[in-house]
Amino acid sequence: MSKYIYIIDNEKIKIGFSETPWQDISVLEQQGGFKTSRAYVVQADVADQVESRIHQYFSNYHFIGEWFKGITFEEVVSRVNEFIVEIELETLRNSELNAEEKHSANAYRVVRELIQRRKIRPTLPAVRNAVAVTSEKARDYLERLHEEGILEKDSCKRYQVIDRRQAMRDSQRAAEKDAAAEKS
Repeated sequence: MSKYIYIIDNEKIKIGFSETPWQDISVLEQQGGFKTSRAYVVQADVADQVESRIHQYFSNYHFIGEWFKGITFEEVVSRVNEFIVEIELETLRNSELNAEEKHSANAYRVVRELIQRRKIRPTLPAVRNAVAVTSEKARDYLERLHEEGILEKDSCKRYQVIDRRQAMRDSQRAAEKDAAAEKS
């Protein structure tokens, strides 16, 4: 259902949010015993956020409930339209950032799986090509895998996959050697 911000001018200014603004205005007129001299209604997906921000912005002029005194109808209409644009841009930017963050998290999981299964080598070009990321991002992924103990760096700062089974066999051999050395 559509969301609307509505503004009523009746000596005082009413700023509201509704899915049925004209019906709400009619009810207010009947209950308040007045006729609205001017009304402004605008549809906006972010109407609830705009209402909250506009109430906060004009808080010094707050009269009672959603009614304000000492500001002009034109001021309120102008600020409402500005807030709609600002909040819609913020929402768009945030959704783009969230999509980018999700892509990054998914790409990292894919890289991790590919490297652990030895489908790709732990090099910048291989990671970059596998998930279509920049060299900087690929380097970040490799460094994260190193920090998580999945990769190790050799003396030339190249990444190598840590073979857990080989590490266990090496550790067992070392323990056996120590045990044999103690016996002799």
